[in-house]
Amino acid sequence: MLKKNRILIWTIILACLISILHIFFCFDVYDDIAAWYAPMTRAFAEGDWNNAFVPTVPILSTSMAGLLSYLGLGPFRALVVISCLFYVASIPILYYILKYFLKREDYAAWGCVLYVVAPKIIRFSCTGLLNPAKNFFILAAIALILASIKRLKWINTLLLGIVLAGLALARAETIIFLPFLVLWYAYFIFIDKKVELKKRLSLIFIHCLAITIIFFICVSPRLYQTYKLIGIPVLDQRQAHIITSTSFAQPDCTRTPFVIAKSKTIIPATKIKQGWAKIWQGVECFTRGAYTPYLILALLGIYLWWKKKKDRAEAFMLFSIVLINSAVLITIVNSVRYYTITLIMLLPFTFIGIKFIWDLVLSYKKFLKPVLVIALSVVAILQIMNGVKKVIKRKYDYEYKTGLWIQANKDKSGTSRSRIIVAAAQPQYSLWADAVWMNISDNKIQFTEQLNEIKEADFVVLENDQEETIEILKQQKEFKLLKQQHPEVLIFAKLKRRRK
Repeated sequence: MLKKNRILIWTIILACLISILHIFFCFDVYDDIAAWYAPMTRAFAEGDWNNAFVPTVPILSTSMAGLLSYLGLGPFRALVVISCLFYVASIPILYYILKYFLKREDYAAWGCVLYVVAPKIIRFSCTGLLNPAKNFFILAAIALILASIKRLKWINTLLLGIVLAGLALARAETIIFLPFLVLWYAYFIFIDKKVELKKRLSLIFIHCLAITIIFFICVSPRLYQTYKLIGIPVLDQRQAHIITSTSFAQPDCTRTPFVIAKSKTIIPATKIKQGWAKIWQGVECFTRGAYTPYLILALLGIYLWWKKKKDRAEAFMLFSIVLINSAVLITIVNSVRYYTITLIMLLPFTFIGIKFIWDLVLSYKKFLKPVLVIALSVVAILQIMNGVKKVIKRKYDYEYKTGLWIQANKDKSGTSRSRIIVAAAQPQYSLWADAVWMNISDNKIQFTEQLNEIKEADFVVLENDQEETIEILKQQKEFKLLKQQHPEVLIFAKLKRRRK
């Protein structure tokens, strides 16, 4: 017991240290955070409710971060704190699930170590993204279902309704998980042979009804908000396209505190996959999101587990999460970060695979145990270093420094706005400048078409490789090129208007 507690405590401490490292030293911001999540967080802190609850973006993490931002924390830092909170809070829940499958507390604690040091988990859980919230609520739902197998309790039913509501508000695509998780809850009630069939059916009806009522009570404010905006009560505006093919109200998203250019940056054709190419891209994202070394060990673990014929229904519940997640994402959008739930769901089997190899090596030569311990420790350290690359490499520090420079020198533009407008192909500059982002194209033709809109901006940031657009802007008499200390970019300021 003491050894188990020690392992789990040190695992949580390690996760906290990794989190603190990102909270204070991460300046590499994902596009989605800079363009949407951080401005929504800022809007929440400022009481701008219309823009804090954008109908096309999940609102849970941004609202929680908004509370921290209201207390004085910067929007990006607040988002990182919230994502790290979900990353750390998932550990005790994961421990419970692993203990259920592995039957030993020390094994479950070591399984949590695998989670904490996984590079993909660190990279996508400690950088302000929405994924750790999704992972946390899926884990919580599964833990409540497993707890109800031993004994059905009303508290678990009520909590499951709340957890499913949190899941639905955390990520738009997770709405598809809700009926399946409720069906699994009903299934485990149904197979309890200790209770007569008639009572089992009544329990299924009552408990599932309670879950549904609690769920809708929790999400009703969001449903009401989207109904007022677009005429359809959905958790995310993108879900309205699935519900109906008829036209519905479209909020004007061409001029918001986030994006004020009508034309979007061109996405190279090589990034747009169709047909078999899209399927292959999905497979690649699946294997990378599951973290390939873990996935190979998990496949070995699944084979070994299948031979034991234990807890098959519970394991199939984990597999169903993986399958549903993959099926949904491959039809909507493929991205490695959306597949990290696969890694988590397969962790019991990953540990089984590792334990099998460990026992196999020690059965051959017992004196190799110290070598194995050292080797695994080195692998864990290398994995952590891989996971914290965004902190170590500081590849995009120039975006951070450029944004701060613009904020400090906003008087160089002839604006009287309290919040300046920064035009750039990337939103990170406007985030760090505490500005409004004007999304401009780095394509010469689209950039030329946007010139009239660009002239509304106070500053324009162009990166050095945008040679054609740089030449076009140099010819515009409304802007002047500023001298600054960041060679990666050129900064243009709008000239002050002369009084007649």
